[in-house]
Formats: sequence, C-alpha cells, structure tokens
Amino acid sequence: MNVEISHPIGPWRRLSAAAALAACVLSASCAAQAGTASAPAQTSAGVNTSVPPKVPQSGLTKGLALPLEAYMLNYADELVIERAEHRLTAECMRKLGFTYQPPAVGTTPQESSNDSNMPRRYGISDLELSAKYGYHPQSAVDPHPDRSVVPISPAERAALLGTGAPGKSSGGCIAESRQKLQISYGTKASELSKTSLDTSLETNEVKSAMQRWSDCMKNRGYSYTDVYAPLAQFNSSANQGVNQAEIQTTTADIECKSQVRLIEVWFATETVIQQRLIEQNQLVLAKEQETIAQEIRNSSAVR
Repeated sequence: MNVEISHPIGPWRRLSAAAALAACVLSASCAAQAGTASAPAQTSAGVNTSVPPKVPQSGLTKGLALPLEAYMLNYADELVIERAEHRLTAECMRKLGFTYQPPAVGTTPQESSNDSNMPRRYGISDLELSAKYGYHPQSAVDPHPDRSVVPISPAERAALLGTGAPGKSSGGCIAESRQKLQISYGTKASELSKTSLDTSLETNEVKSAMQRWSDCMKNRGYSYTDVYAPLAQFNSSANQGVNQAEIQTTTADIECKSQVRLIEVWFATETVIQQRLIEQNQLVLAKEQETIAQEIRNSSAVR
C-alpha cells in the first residue's frame, strides 16, 4: 500500500498546553490585574471535565495498552502538575503586586489518558461514541468553557514571562514555577510512540489487515485506502457538524475493523515493535520516567 498516511498521533499534549499558555500571555488575553482581584473564569454549563481512564473501557480498544504507555504522563497526573504550576505562578504574581487568574484546568475533553491516543490510534473504534461524535473528537462537539478574560498590561506580561524576546525570556513567574516543580517536558516516549506507529504501517501484517478493511468498506459502498482517510474527510473545515452520513460511515468503519480483526492484528504488531524500541532506549526512557515521577511528587506537595 504505497500511500502517504496522516495519523492522529502528536504533537505532544504537554508541549501544546505550554504553548497555548504562552500564546495566551503574548496575546494579552490572560486574566491579571495590578492591585485588584480578577474574577475567576466561569465554565459553561455542560462542559466535560471528566478524566479519561488510563486504559479504554469500551470499543475495539477496550483493555488495550501499549508498552510505551508505561513511560508516559497520564492525563490525571498532568492536571496535578498544571494546577500546581498555576498556583505557584499566581503566588509569584501576587508578590509582585498582581492578581493573576490562570486559565482553567481540565475543561477540554480528552478521549485519551496519554499521548498514545489509544481510542483513536487505529482510527475510530467505539460504536457508542461514534454514534454521538462521528469522526469528530469530543472537544470539537462538546460545549467549551467560557474563555472570556481580562486583558493584561505589558508590565503584567513581563512579570509572567520575564524579559527578552519570546522564547528567549529570562525570569518570569511562569518560568519560576516550572523550575520549582522541575518540569522538563520530556517527550522521548511520545516520539517513540509515533515511530512505532509509522513502522507498524509498513509491516506486511498491518498492510494486509488494512487491505481487508478497505475491501470490506468497498463492499459497503465506501472507498477508503486507510483508516485515517475518513477521519481527515469528516474533520475538514467543510464539515463542521456531525451528520447522518458521517454516522453511517463510522458504523461501517468500526464493523469492518471488527470483522477483519484489524485492531487486534495492528495492536499485536505494534506491541512487538515497541518492545524492541524500549530495549534500544531503556536508559533515556527510565530517566524520563523518573523525571515525571519527581514532577508529580513536587506538584502534589503544592497546596
């Protein structure tokens, strides 16, 4: 199968969250006021703040966890670290004479506990979820929090980010809080996870199973060469809502995956690949794992 496949793994969530916070500050849209209290941002009714399970509890990926997931930060612990970072940042800003209200934590629905993205790693896999969301991620369909905030001044922005050009700032309350927590944003496990998925797509086992899935879909009236093609089609800018045609496609998609045992074959193949990658990168993975554990310990101590 000589096609270029675009899959939903990466960029890494922790780095994306950090970049989002920096963008918030640089655009002067985070809540902070000198000498006066700013009101906490209120979340909209119905916003999903649930924490996804470490292992999928439904669908074709139920109970599946790849070896590299043991080295990744899970979403629940990620929230512990983010909350601690925000508390320390707010405390630092208060000492400088500002009242800072950081962005709300945990208000963006997550389908996966970590960067492995198991529920959607091999395309959609859960009939119940697809009946509601189609190919769209939950975050594109569920209500979003109210992100209305108070603009901040250049002085407040400097206090948060420090001085210097963006990306080269020295000091600042955000940097100070991350230093106290020893946050490193290690991504080796996530990088290897992407590598293993790319590698698995080139194996005869996965190519054969993917072709059987494609043939099954063709028999139902759909023409797709890989499981990521419908994801891209229905998540394009031209498809803003979930419609009946999309729901019908997801049903055929998942039923064909089950019929040809695509995910079962793919998961087994990638497990072997990841075990080999872990053996080749054991030292750096173990170091990153301990670094994450230390971040969690440091963050849990913040009150």
